[in-house]
Amino acid sequence: MNDGHAHLLEQIQELSRREREVLLLMLGGHGEHEMSQRLYLSKNTLHSHVKRLYKKMSVNSRSALIAKWVSPSAVESLRAMTYGELAQTGEPGSSMNQPDHGLPTAG
Repeated sequence: MNDGHAHLLEQIQELSRREREVLLLMLGGHGEHEMSQRLYLSKNTLHSHVKRLYKKMSVNSRSALIAKWVSPSAVESLRAMTYGELAQTGEPGSSMNQPDHGLPTAG
């Protein structure tokens, strides 16, 4: 694992589960309206998550955020951390139990 990937993993660990869900949808190319609907969030709440996500990931735009995730292995790590937590907490009602966010898989 290279240092950049290790740093991303550290940043992922600082994110809340909801912030990771927002990140996965953003990386999948989903717009704000679709994200707020899929996550059952108001636009203001979604913006709050995005703002905190940008701060924690040290970026100030969606394109800068996406540029950090060009490695499929980084996306797989994010997926594993997000879905692993969901499996452990047993949250069957979460909209994120659906594995397809429009992201390519490593392989």
